Amino acid sequence: MKHTDCINSQLIKEFSLKFSIGEPLTVEEFDHFLLSRNIITNPKNINNYEAAQTFLVAERNQARDAINRLSTGKKVFHDQKQRFKISVLDHGKTYMVETVNEVYENGLISLPKKAGTYFSNKLKGLDDLYESIDVNKMDEFTKLKIEALYDDASELGADIDYTVNKFTKRVDNLQRRIQERLLQENIPRIEK
Repeated sequence: MKHTDCINSQLIKEFSLKFSIGEPLTVEEFDHFLLSRNIITNPKNINNYEAAQTFLVAERNQARDAINRLSTGKKVFHDQKQRFKISVLDHGKTYMVETVNEVYENGLISLPKKAGTYFSNKLKGLDDLYESIDVNKMDEFTKLKIEALYDDASELGADIDYTVNKFTKRVDNLQRRIQERLLQENIPRIEK
């Protein structure tokens, strides 16, 4: 990254004044914000287009990570409602400026889906590979190894489903208990 020392409390406050929590932020707007503060390298200054784009994406991600590290803690904002995180909404196109609570809740909700998607993609890749080979030309030992791999994959899928369901139930139970405690003790919720 060009100037990591530029990402400080002042920059975080400037960002929070320019971009609203709960609003989408285009990659172009984010790049402009970073370029105008000399945090990332202007890709126009690099001759090779592909290298410039790769470098820009890497610097943008490093800047977003650095901003997120500062913007989510007490160092910059003492008020929980002001803390934010820049999350990817649509890769390469749009970010979302979210409260820390939203990031946490959305992460818990999407975690089981991500695990399932990851496993499905791996199985699809295995299926694609299997379909691209002539099984009749394989020796018996190789066929047995492939069958064992499919059995392992099926067992892993069942384990993932079980673990995801167990985790989801625990999160739901924790949220319910927290809500009950808040109501019981008449503690107001922090508005997002």
